[in-house]
Amino acid sequence: MTFNQRLLLMSTEEVLEDSKSLAEQMVENDAVVALTFRKDDNEFEDVDIAQPTDFSIS
Repeated sequence: MTFNQRLLLMSTEEVLEDSKSLAEQMVENDAVVALTFRKDDNEFEDVDIAQPTDFSIS
């Protein structure tokens, strides 16, 4: 079976298990979780979450 998406816990880069709840995996309320999709080359897309400093005026 091929999965075309996954959840990634950004603080540890851990791939979360679909069969378990976030609570069972001890994901905190303020944790950042990214949903990534499989690309045509069978690799998962990179995660690039913008930070507030990315938009600061110099």
